[in-house]
Formats: sequence, C-alpha cells, structure tokens
Amino acid sequence: MPGNFDWETAFIIWVQSFRNSFLDGLFFSLSFMGTEGFYLLFLPAVFWCVSRDAGLRLGVVFLLNDYLNGVLKDAFGLPRPDDPRIVVLGRESSPGFPSGHAQSAVLLWGYLATQFRRPVLWVLAVVLPVAVGFSRIYLGVHYPRDVLGGWLIGLAFLLLSLAGQRTLERLRFPPGAVLAAAAGVPLALLVLAPGDGALRDMAVLIGLGLGAAGESSWVGFDARGEPGRQVVKLAVGLALLFTLWLGLKALLPPASGFRFLRYAAVGLWVALGAPWLFVRFGLARKRPASGRS
Repeated sequence: MPGNFDWETAFIIWVQSFRNSFLDGLFFSLSFMGTEGFYLLFLPAVFWCVSRDAGLRLGVVFLLNDYLNGVLKDAFGLPRPDDPRIVVLGRESSPGFPSGHAQSAVLLWGYLATQFRRPVLWVLAVVLPVAVGFSRIYLGVHYPRDVLGGWLIGLAFLLLSLAGQRTLERLRFPPGAVLAAAAGVPLALLVLAPGDGALRDMAVLIGLGLGAAGESSWVGFDARGEPGRQVVKLAVGLALLFTLWLGLKALLPPASGFRFLRYAAVGLWVALGAPWLFVRFGLARKRPASGRS
C-alpha cells in the first residue's frame, strides 16, 4: 500500500476548513456511534427488546468483525494523520488502517437491514456508515484510505457472515458441540492474535456464547413485550450492565486475566443474567413453543 499521504492530508485540511462548534458536536456524536460505550448500549438492546436470535447473531458477527479489524490494523501498521496543520480532535493509539468505526458501522447497520428488511434500516445502512466514516476524517484521526478500507472490509465481512449464517442454519449441532465451539473458537482466535482488543472481544464472545446456551436451556425468555415493560427492562438491564462493567474495572486488578473475566462477565450478563432477571420479575415472558424470539 503506498505510503504517500499528501493528497489525503490536503483533503483533511480542506474538510477541517469548514470547522465550527456545530459540526464539531455533530461529528463527535457520530463518532461516538463507533465506541465501546455505544455498543454496550445498542447491542444488548437488540438482544433484550427486539429479537433474541437476531441479537445473538449480531453480537457474534460484530465481535468477530472487531477482532478482524484489530488483526488488520496490526498487520498493516499504517500511521494516523500527524501533519501539524491537521487539528486532531480525538486521542487514538492504534494504527490507522482500516478504520474500525467505518468497518463496524457497515457491518452493524448492514446486518440489521438484511435481518429485518425495513426500509428505514436500509436507509440507515447507507447513511450512517458514510456519516460515521466521514466523521473520522473531520476529527483528524483517519486518512480517507483508512475509512474507504473500513467500508470495503466491513462489507466483505458482512457478506461472508450472511453466507456462513445460511450454511449454519441448515446444520444441527449437539449441545456439547455448541458449548465446545462457544469456548474453543474464541480461545483459539485469542491465541492466534493476542492483544488487548482481541482479549476484550473474545472474552465477551465466550460469555455471550455460553450465556446464550444456558439461557436457551434454563430461561427461554421472549424479547418481545409491551412498550412499558420494554422501557423498564432496558433501563434495568443497562443500569446493571454498566454497574457490572465499571464496578469490576474498579475492583479487579488491571492484569489480562482479570480483564478477561470482566468482559466474559459482561457477555454472560447480556445473554443469561439479564434474561433470567427479566423473566423472574415479570418483565419478560417465556418464548413461544417455536423457540424463536
């Protein structure tokens, strides 16, 4: 990949020539949609309040996509903008290519559009990845090629995930094989490409996979419900999720093993702990006999 960033630097400087307080706020907000905090809000909401099955699949492909982004960043090792004429409106320590915000936005909104097939989601699947990607250029944290690469890789991974989903849906696996895959595949990926981001993603994936298996066997909650219950369910679930996430961070040492436990606990809460709580206290019903939610 060429290393000359002159035209891209000039493009960022031109974009930033339109800077004002309104655009700063707008693009900071759009950029937030690619952060860990946003996904901790959004992905559980899909699982708990829209569709348990679609939310689980989305969580799995999202985490694998984020893992892939970290692997590619380390493999390419390309710099972020560092020209003194560029105003950098954010702190980032990872390599620049490909943009994780752009890649994840394509995967997330594209996946939701293909699963629910609502016109508004198809519009969001185009508009939001473009807006989020452009925000990264405006904020001075990515070159245009980083964003373009993120869009293309996100789209390729989305298509691959959909093809894999169709294949897996035609197969039937015994419970033991499902549990082995839920723990074994993330651990194998973590061994292949260790790192802070991979540890976080694979820990959550293990918690999510094992939790979903337990939820299916012992809880069987239905994500659908009346609007009032949905609001209460989401508020309670997220409040306890962030208490767990921040509380364990404050209580546990920063060593990798403890970080792994912390993020695995987050996945377990989303997939098993919260659904059990919802059913136990009447905030959610059991799934119908068909088993789909």
